[in-house]
Amino acid sequence: MPSQACTYAVPKAWRDAGLKRYGFHGTSHQHVMEAAADHLALPPTELRVVSCHLGNGASICAIDRGQSVDTSMGMTSLEGLVMGSRSGDLDPGAYPYLMRTLGLTAEQIESALYEESGMKALSQIGSDLRDIEAQALLGNAQAQLALQVFAYRVRKYIGAYAAAMGGCDVIAFTSGIGENSPAMRRRICAGLEFLGMHLDDDRNDTAKVDSPRPIELQHSQSRTKVLAIRAREEWMIAKETFRLLARTNHEAASRAGTPIPVAVSAHHVHLTQASVEALFGAGCQLTIDHPLSQPGFWATRETVDIIGDRGRIDRVRVLGPCRAANQIEIARTEAVRIGVDAPLRLSGHTDDTPSVTLVGPAASLRSNGLIVAHRHLHASPADAERLGLRDGDRIEVTLNTSPRPASFENVVLRVSTGALLEMHIDTDEANAVGIAHGGEGVLVRSDCHATVCRCETPEAGPLADVAQVLRRWWRCTPPSRRPGSTRWRPFAELVAW
Repeated sequence: MPSQACTYAVPKAWRDAGLKRYGFHGTSHQHVMEAAADHLALPPTELRVVSCHLGNGASICAIDRGQSVDTSMGMTSLEGLVMGSRSGDLDPGAYPYLMRTLGLTAEQIESALYEESGMKALSQIGSDLRDIEAQALLGNAQAQLALQVFAYRVRKYIGAYAAAMGGCDVIAFTSGIGENSPAMRRRICAGLEFLGMHLDDDRNDTAKVDSPRPIELQHSQSRTKVLAIRAREEWMIAKETFRLLARTNHEAASRAGTPIPVAVSAHHVHLTQASVEALFGAGCQLTIDHPLSQPGFWATRETVDIIGDRGRIDRVRVLGPCRAANQIEIARTEAVRIGVDAPLRLSGHTDDTPSVTLVGPAASLRSNGLIVAHRHLHASPADAERLGLRDGDRIEVTLNTSPRPASFENVVLRVSTGALLEMHIDTDEANAVGIAHGGEGVLVRSDCHATVCRCETPEAGPLADVAQVLRRWWRCTPPSRRPGSTRWRPFAELVAW
């Protein structure tokens, strides 16, 4: 998650001690993202997904174009939604109040918030939603209140996360409640029409989530997709385990291959032809100054100034050729300096991006398209095949920045015909790992090279075998011997086992 989403506003000493928002259910939310993207035949980088994992433990995750940007749980699993026996969001001032008023200890309060709160406390029936819904239908006021509070809290988070992402393309429901309670899904979706979401009551009421294939619940006129997706956390653990087991061989193969050049990209601007003429004069054509390393792209002699809310960046180079939409790429530190919250995006993904003023010699114009470019690796189809990778894979690369090697995770592979194998990072990232780039030029080759260390392994036959073994182990192991309250062992332990 970005720092603004995971940082608590507490003293620095507390934060240095590890107090931050970590979130939970990441395995489930990752599966929801992948399943939704596969079902809609779109890459995750083109979707804004609100994933609702609703069970006895519940959380919501905002996934903005393939990247988790916020989640409802915090440092512990207490924060966020109302759950079966957990309270969810609670004013921190309640703790000293309960100590003073009821004489409770910290341990007693903590135990009650985990075991005696949530739907169990509101309904005074128990934590099972099926029992609560049955009593609500019989007129039990406490059960009805529990359902209302639960749905309201989920709906509030969905709206907040849609705002955080600048919109929402998919609302997905998973886990016990999300998959099996049409009534709760209907309660949650009521009032979300402002997101362009319209639930189809017939589809929702008859949906049976009994296969890995997502089920669409929205009306045909709905702009936002509503999906019910079967939770497959065991499957995701099996995939991660398989990937970890394959990592050593993949690293050896990568090291034996050709080193990957690393280029540092300074701030620059891509313009439409209409914007070129508006900024530099009618009929103006961009003037080639020198070609870039990637075929078909070049730096021009033209520059513009970028003006934000609190500052400006002068003489920013324009790149050619012209594009269908303006795109302004700057570093994170520059975005802070000019007072604009630029999102982290892949090139070409400029929907719902902030606007700045571009100033040229002929005029100025207001344009959206401001981004911080996501680190990426260019490759031709032949390079990708040699490395065992596919377009859109999230990979990890190691940079030989001697004497201080560094690794970058979440590097996106961009495969295109004619591309040269080259990793692109921005000036902030280069400075962080000690790569000297001179501070000049738009795209400067460094002396550094990189090697691919880890990739998303394509689904294959052995994955099913791993998943079957893990399921059999879980079902045959007595509860007393299962790995604690976390429900599963760390990946390293699983591999050793």
